Amino acid sequence: MTGSPTISLEDFDAFFAAVNNGHPPHPWQRELAECVASTGRWPQAITAPTGSGKSAVVDIHVFTVALTHQPGHPGLRAPRRLFHVVGRRALVDDVAVRATRIQALLVRARGAKPDGVLGRMALILSGLSLDDDALKVSVLRGGIVPERGWQDDPVSCQVICATPDMAGSRLLFNGYGSSVGMRPREAGLMGYDTALVIDEAHLNRQLLHTANQVSALAGESPLAETVPALQLVQMTATPTVEGAEVLGVSVEDVHSGRAGEQLKKRLSRPKPVTLHEEDVWLSGAAKAAAKTAVGRICDLAQDAVKQGLTPVGIVVNRVESAVDLHAEVAQRLGEDGAVLLVGPRRRWEHVQDASVEAPLVYVATQTIEVGVDLDFGCLITDLAPGAALAQRAGRLNRTGSRPTAPMHVLCPENVTALKDKEALPYLVPDLVAAVEWLRRRSSDPRGATPTAVMEDPAPSPAPRRLAWSTLDYARAGLLSRTSETMAVTPELGFWLRDELSEDADVTVFGRRLPRVAESDEAEVDLMEAAALLKSTPPQPLEAYPTSIRQLDRLLGQKGAPSVVLVQRRGEWSAWSVGSGGGLMAGDIVCVPAAWESTQSAVLMLDGSEPVGDVLTEAGAETGVKHVVLATGVSSPGVPDHVRRSLLGICAELQDEAGEVTLDDVHDRLVDRGQESWLPELLWGHIGSAEGAEVTVTVGGRSAEAPDQVAWVVFSAVRDPAADDELLTDTSPRQEVTLASHQQAVGRRARDLAARLRLPVALQDILGAAGDHHDDGKADPRFQEWLCQGTARSDEPMAKSALARLPQRQAGFLPAGWRHEQMSVAVAWARNSDLDPLTLRLIGTSHGRGRGIFKSGALQLLHGSEEPAVAEAARELYDAGLWDAWVDATDIEWGFWGIAWLEAVLRAADVTISKEGR
Repeated sequence: MTGSPTISLEDFDAFFAAVNNGHPPHPWQRELAECVASTGRWPQAITAPTGSGKSAVVDIHVFTVALTHQPGHPGLRAPRRLFHVVGRRALVDDVAVRATRIQALLVRARGAKPDGVLGRMALILSGLSLDDDALKVSVLRGGIVPERGWQDDPVSCQVICATPDMAGSRLLFNGYGSSVGMRPREAGLMGYDTALVIDEAHLNRQLLHTANQVSALAGESPLAETVPALQLVQMTATPTVEGAEVLGVSVEDVHSGRAGEQLKKRLSRPKPVTLHEEDVWLSGAAKAAAKTAVGRICDLAQDAVKQGLTPVGIVVNRVESAVDLHAEVAQRLGEDGAVLLVGPRRRWEHVQDASVEAPLVYVATQTIEVGVDLDFGCLITDLAPGAALAQRAGRLNRTGSRPTAPMHVLCPENVTALKDKEALPYLVPDLVAAVEWLRRRSSDPRGATPTAVMEDPAPSPAPRRLAWSTLDYARAGLLSRTSETMAVTPELGFWLRDELSEDADVTVFGRRLPRVAESDEAEVDLMEAAALLKSTPPQPLEAYPTSIRQLDRLLGQKGAPSVVLVQRRGEWSAWSVGSGGGLMAGDIVCVPAAWESTQSAVLMLDGSEPVGDVLTEAGAETGVKHVVLATGVSSPGVPDHVRRSLLGICAELQDEAGEVTLDDVHDRLVDRGQESWLPELLWGHIGSAEGAEVTVTVGGRSAEAPDQVAWVVFSAVRDPAADDELLTDTSPRQEVTLASHQQAVGRRARDLAARLRLPVALQDILGAAGDHHDDGKADPRFQEWLCQGTARSDEPMAKSALARLPQRQAGFLPAGWRHEQMSVAVAWARNSDLDPLTLRLIGTSHGRGRGIFKSGALQLLHGSEEPAVAEAARELYDAGLWDAWVDATDIEWGFWGIAWLEAVLRAADVTISKEGR
């Protein structure tokens, strides 16, 4: 292949088949690709019945970005980022799996066949990215630590999979689980060059309403003339925006053949419906009745298995019911005969279930309603609102490979007599409407086949709110002041949720935490536990998704741990049960591994199994692999006397050398004749010894065992890039002078601006901001902190050569002092011609100063500055000029526009820092 690689719209079918096991696209998918490719815009709505392949929006996004961003493309360009939002944690993961598969295929194709469509696309997409990645995939959902890294790259093709709260909170400058400095960057990047696809839009109408308002506000910025403002796509069977541009599949398309023969077969095969009102209703049933119902449901499942209608899907409305049913089915069919699929289940167990080949029965909750690639031969489901039942029916004979597939609906004997509590998590009127619809479907031989449902639409749940909340300009401005401490934290649910009483997600995981002494009865050493958790952050596989309400109930019951640890805004702290401080959405909660509160890997009120600790196994999925040993905590595979000896060795090495290495630990163990267990433990948990780089991190001294460190971690991967503040101030690879760092950031900012095709004037502004963003680091007090007694260069340094700065900045500088605040004063004093936008970007380059800085000129200055710098600081921070500049640039560029510019500048800084420059 010669010259630059190119692709055309005619390559779409080949690409689609390559990433979908040879299957060609449906006509509507091809039409969607043509629409985005020709206009650079996504339609406002995608309407297609379940089973039509709506998850292919990921494929279409990747293809259209490659097509419209290839060099020389004359038309409009598709947004670089796709936020795919769906209100089920498991479905978020499924979309991520699809995107990750495409990512892997692109990587493989680039190395193997660069002349094929995948290889050419990989080369084009890699050319967009700073780090040569063809596609980046991130996950943001409750139940796992929010992924970061996507915020550092404004130019590459990305797929971000998120739940409504996690996406919506970021759009509103207050990302759940995000740091203060990260929040404006996330909001800006979502506001521009992004397509926000909201699946199940009929269940997320408030988020849809809010996102439309953000898109309108972002579109008013002059930035939108160059960078497309947020594009919103609702994906549902029924669009909720009047006059929306709609693309998808209609019943006429199916009957006329325009939808294609394959889709016609899939959407037309009968799914006869049978209503069961003979005492098989589980929701709200008393224990004795529930036990009877479980037995009868299992009888139905076994009958279906005997008829060969496998796999059988059993879908119930409550997690407790699903756990009980799964236990009974597993007892009848064997552990490998049944798989449990519930949103609150720990992902480690889901991975174990993935090894079960062709299970006979899946027991699930609402988590399977959208996106899950399952193909049931028979469906047994609890009564639910009509729209939910239609979604569940979409898992039945999904591929259309069977001539027919039955659907059994479990109903109460008299639905109109239900009490509100018995109907939970739904409302009685919605269930009554569903039964009326089901009676029509059961009398029709086609049953719940998609074409029949399109002709007789399932009733949607009634809105839980009388009116949608409006995000006006003033409230948007208040939310954008991310660095100011509000008297009252804004309640984002007001703008994000269809039901204000809806619960929010938190993450829970278990750990064996260090104790204050060598005793099983000793208390947890809270300070060292927090330090350990910062060194070994929770991994996705070890997290239990749950809600604040459920966790509050669990922590309030007898036998709950008296103290737990909570991470909020990146910091771990002890949290006492019943202390009065409530948990917040996005909190990450660590509990002792021995706490008995789970059943089948689900946190439950009557759970009798321990939470457990699967850190080592969980790390295996992510490539971050740890072995942890701690004071007072027995470790599998390590005798207690050897564990204590190792902790003592680490204390000795820390005293003697100030650092601990694997070689030194091994040598000391050899001296004591205790080295035999170490290779087996490390390589058994971390992986092959060949080519492995294992770092050793140790804690402080144990409180009541001072001859030991409280904990030691052997890690195969250590990633300081996860800490923005660490990147800002340290460079373990080499010393970095202030001049060289700022020159590199300025060049990178100009390069990013050019890649984003910004006007030359904006390229210059961003470049100048990069040239001066760290001017304030030349302050002698800041330089003393960076060096901390080590040899100093003749030039001011941008970063310390120390891996960590043991003494905090507060020991050298006033509390609240910020180098970027000083940078504005220095840059303006030395060049009064700098554009106010340049100075604004310098000051807010780390997400602070978005409104006011905490320090006035007196606290900021050290007393020996140039007189012009001192005068500039007083005018900026005492006379109020900085506040005026912030207001003026907010008005001119808009809240999301200025945040996007800040994100580009910060991306330049972060990527240069990651390169050790």
